[in-house]
Amino acid sequence: MGEETPTPRETSPRAIIHVVTLGLTVAASAIALLAPVFPGEDGTVSLLAATGPTAILLVLAPVAVALMPVLLRPAGPVLTIAVAVLLNIWALLASGGIGMVYMPAGVGAIAAIFAPPVHRSRPRTRNDEA
Repeated sequence: MGEETPTPRETSPRAIIHVVTLGLTVAASAIALLAPVFPGEDGTVSLLAATGPTAILLVLAPVAVALMPVLLRPAGPVLTIAVAVLLNIWALLASGGIGMVYMPAGVGAIAAIFAPPVHRSRPRTRNDEA
């Protein structure tokens, strides 16, 4: 009686959280790239305007990390923990600038660690048979 394997119609809670984390990371990258938060000659400018096209590579790194468990399904505990560690390190190291917008994605990655890896149906009771 090992781990249950979800049927194609069932999606595990961990996989759902990984997709939500990816969405949060993409949104954070878009905000970090396009929001006018850096001082410039004409007031505040976006990261893209301040640093140029290399900023796109900068914000794609956390997106690539968050994409790994979505592409490599089912994501095991090692990959889930590695993604959580990497996203949170990214958010903490960059917290002086754009890192704070990645905090929700980091929290989502931590939540995926504690989510059940497979969908578990509720136990049947006598009332279900009637």
